This record gives sequence, C-alpha cells and structure tokens, in this order.
Amino acid sequence: MRAGQPPASAFAIADLRTPEDARTGALEGCERARQSGPPCVVLLEVGPAR
Repeated sequence: MRAGQPPASAFAIADLRTPEDARTGALEGCERARQSGPPCVVLLEVGPAR
C-alpha cells in the first residue's frame, strides 16, 4: 500500500490450491513487474468465494 492505495504493480490471483501455490504465484508476478528496488513482499488475504 502506498498512500492508502495499492501500487500500480499490484495484482490479484485466485483459485490456487494451497498457500504455497499462492505465495509462489504472487512472488513470480511481483518479480516480473519489479524493475529494481527492494524485494517483493507477499500479502495473502483469504476470503470466501463470491
């Protein structure tokens, strides 16, 4: 979050089978979007399917 908003590089992933799959998918996406700077951080929010 930056100034109360997700950064432009933020993205959502869904329907992954395990927390490990979610973490791996999130890190892969972040590393693809990241140009330089600090390493990626994963925030995992779990909620009911809509």
